[in-house]
Amino acid sequence: MNFSKVRRAIPLLRIALLFLIAALMIPFVSPLTTFAALPYGAPLQITFLLGETQTTWEGWFIDPCNPTSLTILKKDGVTQATIPATDLRGIVATATARAGMGGPFNNPSAFFYIPFAPSGLDYDLQGESGVINFTRTNPRPLDNTVPYVTVADTLHGPTPSPAVFTTAGWYYIVSKPHSLAGETADGAFTLRLRFTPSTPLPTTSPTPSPTPGTAGAIDLVFCIDTTGSMGDDIDEVKDQARMIINTLASQTSDFRIGVIGFKDIGSVPEDDPIFLDFPFTNNVDTIINNINALNADGGGDDPEAVYEALLRAMDNVTLGPWRNGVGKIIILMGDAPPHEKGEVSEDGTHTYQYTVSDVATVAQNLDPVHIFPVLTGGASDAARESFKQIATLTGGQVFEAEEASKVPQVISSVISTAVAEVSRVFPDISGHWAQAQLEKLSKIGILKGFPDGYFRPDQMVTRAQFAKVITIALRIPEVKPASPTFPDVPASHWAYGYVEAAVKRGLLKGFPDGTFRPEDPVSKPQIVKIIAAENGWTSSPASSSFGDIDKDHWAFPYVEGALNMGILRKPDPNINQSDTVFGDVSATRAQACVLVYRMMEATGAFGAVTPTPSPTAAVFSITNAVICTQLGADNKPVNPGNSFPSATTTKIYCWLSYEGAKPNISEILCKWYYEGEPLGDPTTVVAKQTSGTAAFHLEITEGTFPAGNYSVELYTNGNLALTLNFTLY
Repeated sequence: MNFSKVRRAIPLLRIALLFLIAALMIPFVSPLTTFAALPYGAPLQITFLLGETQTTWEGWFIDPCNPTSLTILKKDGVTQATIPATDLRGIVATATARAGMGGPFNNPSAFFYIPFAPSGLDYDLQGESGVINFTRTNPRPLDNTVPYVTVADTLHGPTPSPAVFTTAGWYYIVSKPHSLAGETADGAFTLRLRFTPSTPLPTTSPTPSPTPGTAGAIDLVFCIDTTGSMGDDIDEVKDQARMIINTLASQTSDFRIGVIGFKDIGSVPEDDPIFLDFPFTNNVDTIINNINALNADGGGDDPEAVYEALLRAMDNVTLGPWRNGVGKIIILMGDAPPHEKGEVSEDGTHTYQYTVSDVATVAQNLDPVHIFPVLTGGASDAARESFKQIATLTGGQVFEAEEASKVPQVISSVISTAVAEVSRVFPDISGHWAQAQLEKLSKIGILKGFPDGYFRPDQMVTRAQFAKVITIALRIPEVKPASPTFPDVPASHWAYGYVEAAVKRGLLKGFPDGTFRPEDPVSKPQIVKIIAAENGWTSSPASSSFGDIDKDHWAFPYVEGALNMGILRKPDPNINQSDTVFGDVSATRAQACVLVYRMMEATGAFGAVTPTPSPTAAVFSITNAVICTQLGADNKPVNPGNSFPSATTTKIYCWLSYEGAKPNISEILCKWYYEGEPLGDPTTVVAKQTSGTAAFHLEITEGTFPAGNYSVELYTNGNLALTLNFTLY
């Protein structure tokens, strides 16, 4: 029976489904790089002279974090590289675009950042005459109101001097090619620009060479794909193994290295091991021998056993225990994506059972482990996206080696970055009231701060920033649909995947006008509601605990629920305005982080977990489930049964208990039926601990439920677990 059938049976009855999820125990971040402007138009062919080496990439010049460096975002929109301006000797940019009749700013062909005052300009308009106009402004001008300077004009006379380039900064190209007949062309054209420095290149303060012991102790595992496509890359690592180890030795004198080679389950001969494991050791010669023992051969389908290898590295058995209180790093090297949960091996003998959330959960709880993937040449887009997810959820970064000869140098860069990452300190939180919580969240990779190294704890948190924080804290992978949900959060926005994931999960939503407003602040009640609703923490006492959050306030049950769980406290001077006033105002970054920290603390997210399931582990199952019309103060069912009076029933609860769950991974899905017809959409609860309880409820806002036959289906991890039947008379 559907909603219209119910309405016909009982006039004026409006059934509103309000699924209340109550579960025991569920278990901030700036963008990795803050861009002052987003890529616009087609990517450029960028050739730069680095010392005596010439390299060509396809992508966009991006506003750098440091005015003495240049950042290039590659065509994939994910991979970026930052080049010190002191190392640059020249830049050539080639852009192809369409010219039009709509005015100088309607069809910009390119935009870029020049980290030095250029002395030379060379241009080519595909053999045609034309004009090149530049404007120095940031962000990108959207109309004709910003003045521009003509720097090249082959149509109307002598070419102006390029002396207009006087300082480093943003330059926007607005090109107007013309045909030889003097008419404006409406077609494709190519613009080529070449710049060389006119003045001594800017210098940066020298970075002191690291001294042994500076970063503290480090445990590091190389987790390397050893299928056939990785042959040249592994050979390069073997040749430069001692150099790679010396890089780590320059960062710390106390290190251990383990090695895991992995292939693909079901794609190698029976006598050929899937995994090759070499335990932690600090003996350099032994480490080199372990790396040299890796051989690349075999393979099959494109995905590999990536998740299995990472979990194997973290299980404290295969390589020996990770040390407590030291920096923990995994360098994942490969060119293929992981097999996802539910996929079957090539030979049909194995079903893959892990997800990126499984890996993130183990890594976060293991003190934590930061995973830094290295994509080798020929990596697919699927590998690139999955490796980015792994890095994002474990506090790492993705690096890319486009050819085998570059792999050792890239790995050395990864080591330096990784050591700095696990040793990061925010200079502006020393002595701050939230220092301890911020340092903990930073340590486990949830906080990264701003590109200048500061965290700015008392700055207002934005909706985009909080979307990233809460999704990573809950280990929710990014979601990147082909078409953006919101016009003001396009696919090129740094928080695109986090915003889409938060909205899909129901943590955040857009505004009535269809926008998300990513830079708007988030209020304290909004944050509390997001946390409490996600965990099923609500309460409606007879009187309010805060004078400004009374019983009519939309956040009342969430604030009270959070207070009961210790997320909010009294007294709590750094969060509350006073003991009697919560303060319905925008939250600071520190306040938002502390509330998220307390959520993780309350749900056991900081506790140790068993990295890989034991063969004897309990199967995830529902141990008990009942129907009732009331829950008691202890959240237990009152007078459960299978038959209830229709005339007095306005709420129906399905209460259950479960065991054998993987916290924050295992899911219970609930479907309601009336007379055999679906009643509303299914809803899902994520198990918050290994064993616990959950409750779903169905509510009618006006009138009572119609008499008839009802049923509830409960699914565990997508499999039907049981069905409950009941009637209303």
